[in-house]
Amino acid sequence: AVTGVQTCALPICLADSKKAAKRLISGGGVYVNEKSVKQPAYAIQATDLVDGSVLPVRVGKRTRKFALF
Repeated sequence: AVTGVQTCALPICLADSKKAAKRLISGGGVYVNEKSVKQPAYAIQATDLVDGSVLPVRVGKRTRKFALF
């Protein structure tokens, strides 16, 4: 199943709502595996995962979270 970065932002507490997540992503403040993501509909790829199951997500300079797949 393909998961979008906007959908992934809510369970790991990067945003309070889908709309807030969309604003963060569109503003260029979200990084997936140290690559800037500017499309809210960006689909997470297998190459974005570390060790096949960990997705590192960063918002701004300091806030880092990890999602397990």
